[in-house]
Amino acid sequence: MNSKKAHEKMQKLKKELLRYKYIMRGSMVERYHKCGKSNCVCHKDSSKQHGPYYYYTRKEKGKTIGKVYKEREAKIITPYLSNYNAVAEIVRKISEISERIIFDEITAKRKETRGGRNRPNKYK
Repeated sequence: MNSKKAHEKMQKLKKELLRYKYIMRGSMVERYHKCGKSNCVCHKDSSKQHGPYYYYTRKEKGKTIGKVYKEREAKIITPYLSNYNAVAEIVRKISEISERIIFDEITAKRKETRGGRNRPNKYK
């Protein structure tokens, strides 16, 4: 990929980032539980457990932070969790392109300072 195409691709990816209104880091899981009442039907039939309960978790300073949400709240949050992964992938692509551009610029500068000549490798 030449420098012009690389810059164009990077600009396209940066514009793509603007599509995402909000992003959230973490995950949402749906769980069902048995209650504390031993005579409740949830203890006799696992398909009758209580729930669903929606648990949102994320890591913060090495610790897991969590909170329980209602279904309607979980439906609001879940797309923003997906957005985080999409944005992370775009940033990864931007980083790869940036790396190529930077290394190409370094190589070009080296060639300019050497007058376009390659120095022999003394370690061959």
